[in-house]
This record gives sequence, structure tokens and C-alpha cells, in this order.
Amino acid sequence: MKKIIYILAGVIALGVIGNLLNPRKKEEDKLNKEEKKSTTVDIKKKSDMELDDSDFWTLYDPIVKQRVYKLIEKKDCQGLQKEFDVTAENMDRLQKAGKSASRNIELMDFLENKMKEFDCH
Repeated sequence: MKKIIYILAGVIALGVIGNLLNPRKKEEDKLNKEEKKSTTVDIKKKSDMELDDSDFWTLYDPIVKQRVYKLIEKKDCQGLQKEFDVTAENMDRLQKAGKSASRNIELMDFLENKMKEFDCH
């Protein structure tokens, strides 16, 4: 009977010692899982503005693109119409001065398509 108790005590002792040494491995596994989660969470979805690499944007100050995309995010029909009107006025001025206004036409097309997409008119 004493032998069985000693054997059981030995098995229990080995189990306890094993658990004392094993948490380090469990902690490492937990840290690895957290690292994987954080890298997946850190990946950001690119915004429409970042994905839009239309050539005509290179002819404008980045602030124009930001301003237009803020209006698009808000689905602001009045703001888009004002931006369209300002672009049309600028195009008229350039044409009267004998300069090319092709960039304005491209921006106006872009704005018009967005306004149609939002059923602005």
C-alpha cells in the first residue's frame, strides 16, 4: 500500500513540476498569438482616396483631392456641385486666356459621375 502511495505522490509531484515549467511555453504561445492578432489588426483598409490614382490628380494640389473626397464621404451633393462650379469657372478663365483646361474637364467629369452616383440631380 505504501508503494502505491509513493508512486501516486511521485506522479503528482512530476505533474506539478511539469506545470511549473510549462507556463513559460504557454505564455510564449499566448504572446505569439497576440502578435499575430496585432499584425492583422494593424493592416488598414485603404480609403477610396488612396486607391484613386487617376492621372489628373497629379495636376492638382493634394488638398483639392482631400477636399473632394471629404465631400464624397459625406455624400454632400451641394458641396460637390460647388466644387464642379468652381472648376468650370476656372476652366472658362483658362480658356479665355488661351490656355489648356483639360485637367478641369477631367475633374468635372469625375465630379459629375459622383453626383450621378449619389442621385444629386
